Amino acid sequence: MKKGKNKIPSVDNSPPIIPNIDQKLKKEVSDELIKGFEWYFPNEHSTYKEFIERWFLPLSFISLLKRRDNHLKKLENPKARFKDIVQNKIKECEYILNMIIDRWIEHGFELLDEMKAFKPTLKSESDKDIQQDNYEASYLKGGCTETQLAYIKLYKFTKKYIEQNPKTTDGKEMSVNKAVIIVYKENINKFPNWADSTLNSYYYKGENLTISI
Repeated sequence: MKKGKNKIPSVDNSPPIIPNIDQKLKKEVSDELIKGFEWYFPNEHSTYKEFIERWFLPLSFISLLKRRDNHLKKLENPKARFKDIVQNKIKECEYILNMIIDRWIEHGFELLDEMKAFKPTLKSESDKDIQQDNYEASYLKGGCTETQLAYIKLYKFTKKYIEQNPKTTDGKEMSVNKAVIIVYKENINKFPNWADSTLNSYYYKGENLTISI
């Protein structure tokens, strides 16, 4: 592989959709996204890590989306080898793309057209379980505790709510902070007795668990 082949440009030439973003916020979110995913990055120079560290750049999302699309083209070849490896790469790209979209929504950034149009193409076994309403058994079988399962449910319910309600009643982007409280109160019998102030952190714990278990 040629040196720097997949490196993200240090300068983002896309429109200034996020002008004057706070430097502290950039680092806090990058650290939050990377924390707990050290196993996901084979080394400190992992390209995926660079995409996540630059979550706030439109070009980062667009570049990763193009990488996902290139992997999809490989699957179109019926003679393609190592299809399972390519499918895993697609899932990895789509997972990070979803994480970036979630953070843009949470912090009130105007979504790119590419973000609004983005749809995951591959369904994992866990996704299939959800469609069959038996994903709880699947996670428990995988070593998930009841508490961890509650985090996962909160994440999945909230994510679905945001997809179905992308705007608030006043026309603003629906944030995770707002959506997670609505979801918890509408499904309070399905969760432990949690304080509203803890819900946001539990949402992200659930997000991390969906890929690590």
